[in-house]
Amino acid sequence: MTTPSAFPIDAQAADDAPRSRRNLLRLAGAAAAGATAVALGSATSAAADTGYSTGGATTVGDVVRQQLNGSRSTEYGFLFATVSEPMLSNNSATWPAAVAGLAIDGQTANGAHFRSETDMGHGAVIEASGEYGIGVRATAKGIGGTGLWALGDAAALELHSEPSVPSPPDRSTAGWAGMMAVDYEYNLWFCTTNGTPGQWRKLAGRQTGGTFHPVTPTRVYDSRSPAPAQGKLAGGNHRTVAIKDGRDLSTGAVNASDIVPAGATAIAVNVGITQTATGGWLTVNPGGTTTIGASSINWSATGQVLANGIIAKINETTRELTIVAGGAGETHFFLDVTGYWR
Repeated sequence: MTTPSAFPIDAQAADDAPRSRRNLLRLAGAAAAGATAVALGSATSAAADTGYSTGGATTVGDVVRQQLNGSRSTEYGFLFATVSEPMLSNNSATWPAAVAGLAIDGQTANGAHFRSETDMGHGAVIEASGEYGIGVRATAKGIGGTGLWALGDAAALELHSEPSVPSPPDRSTAGWAGMMAVDYEYNLWFCTTNGTPGQWRKLAGRQTGGTFHPVTPTRVYDSRSPAPAQGKLAGGNHRTVAIKDGRDLSTGAVNASDIVPAGATAIAVNVGITQTATGGWLTVNPGGTTTIGASSINWSATGQVLANGIIAKINETTRELTIVAGGAGETHFFLDVTGYWR
C-alpha cells in the first residue's frame, strides 16, 4: 500500500489494521493553535510541530486527525479522509476543504453529521464570502443516497444574504444552472442557465403570490341571496364582501369554512352578473380599495347574464374584495372561487 504524502502516518500500522477500520476516518475534535493533536478514542499523540495523530484500535475504525497549527504555511484547518484513497487534500485537490468526511466501508452512512440541541441552535453554520466560494459541497453516490439531509423543529433550511449583495439577476458574477439563492429582501431564486449572471427565476418572495391551490368551484358571495348582503349594485357605488367561506346557493349561509385560508394572497374567481339594467361595468379590487384602475366585467344592455374568470388580489388581512360599479346601470353579481395562491 502506498501512503499518500499528505498523511505522514505509519504505513505498516495502517496495513496491519483491518480494512474496515482504516477506510473510515472521523473528525477527532476542535483545533487548538500550538496544541498537541490527540486522536479520537486514542491516547497516541504526535509531536507538537507536526500536529498529526494516528488512532489505533478504535470501535469505529482507525482515525487520522490533522491538526494544523501554523507549522505548514500551505495547509490549514482540519482534514479527515481514507488512508488508502484520500478524498480531499486541503492544499492541492480540486475541491480543497477545511473539514472533509468520507464514509465508504458500510459502518457509517454519513460522511459528516452535525447536531445542535440548544434552543435557537443551528446544526451547522456555513458561510462562503469569497468569489465563487462554496460553503458546503455534499455528494451522495450510493443508491438512494441524499446529498444533503436537513431536519429542524423550526425549519430544515434557513437562507440569508448580505445587504450589499445584489439580487442574482443583477449580479456581475457568473451563475450556474442548479444554483439556488436568496437576496436581502428574502426573494428565493433558482438559476436555469449558465452565464454572467445567468438566467434566474424567482420562486418565492414577499411580493409574489405563492403557490396556486385549486379548489372545487365554490360560491363565496351572491347578491341575490338573503345573506350576507342582498341587492343589486348600481353605478357609482361599491360593496366589500368576504370571500374566505363557501356559502349556500339559496340562503347564503356559510357551509364551508376557510375555502380561502389565512395567508392567501390572491384568488382565481369567476365574476358573474345577472339581471343587468342598461350598461355598466364592475371592478374587482382588494378589500378596502375603491379606486378604479380597470374593469373586470362589462355589460351593455338590460337583462344580460355574463361571467368572466379573473385572478384577483385580495386583502390578505381580512380576506375580502371590494366590488366597484361604474356606468349608469346596475346589476346583481356573484363570485365563485376556483383556487387561491398562498
